Amino acid sequence: MSEKIDQFCESLRVHLTELETDLNKAKAEVEALPQQAEQVVHSKLEEARTQREVRRQKAEATKAKAQQWLEEKKAEVKANVEEWRAKREGDKLAARAERAEEYAASAMLFAAASVQEARVAMLEAVEARLAADEAA
Repeated sequence: MSEKIDQFCESLRVHLTELETDLNKAKAEVEALPQQAEQVVHSKLEEARTQREVRRQKAEATKAKAQQWLEEKKAEVKANVEEWRAKREGDKLAARAERAEEYAASAMLFAAASVQEARVAMLEAVEARLAADEAA
């Protein structure tokens, strides 16, 4: 494989590892919540909200790029790509590949933001349940 493909695959691997770490952290928190005090839940919730905001900002920063890529993708027809290949227009094919890689990276950021959003929702639900149980 080419060096660019290797770099791109490594970048995806790093993003997937980060997602896996976030999911494992959320899973561990869910498993441990029943044994934890209310203060710990509140602390974890605040941490999760902070991380969610960081991820949300990253996701929004890439949203415009992703939208632009989707619009370009819709406009791009298979015939153009085949024509570029036939004419060996490497610069056009390379630009297309870079846009596709940027879109993939953006999709990974959105996935990470979604994981963080789910983590916050989970902790908010536990916090709400604690408050309801306390009132009862």
